Amino acid sequence: METDLHTDANKYHAGMGGWSKTLAPLFIEFIGGIKEGYRVLDVGCGTGSLTFTIAETTKASTVVGIDPSVGYLEYARANNTYAHVVFEIGDAQELPYDNGSFDCCISSLVIQFVSDADRAAREMGRVTKKRGTVAT
Repeated sequence: METDLHTDANKYHAGMGGWSKTLAPLFIEFIGGIKEGYRVLDVGCGTGSLTFTIAETTKASTVVGIDPSVGYLEYARANNTYAHVVFEIGDAQELPYDNGSFDCCISSLVIQFVSDADRAAREMGRVTKKRGTVAT
């Protein structure tokens, strides 16, 4: 049974979204940064905390947040002020993108909740360009 945290975007954002916003700059630094012009995929973006931090602190040309929760995505879309940021519905285990579509594919505070984390990691690798960055 799902809890309010899994269905209520405001409760999610107040909890997990807050942690994500706090950790996001450190995570970006840890992976070596995101270079100018990069296409970045944020897998399991939730309400967009990491996605927005990427938009605010880097010169990525495109930032895509993907999440299976319609409610979380509606929240993220309602708070999106960036032309180069989009939010899409999707499953980390079956990413709807071509091979090598992104320079960087990241996921923060999510992989432990994915039923088949190995499959999600393989998908993240598949949609990332050769010599790109995959991090979770």
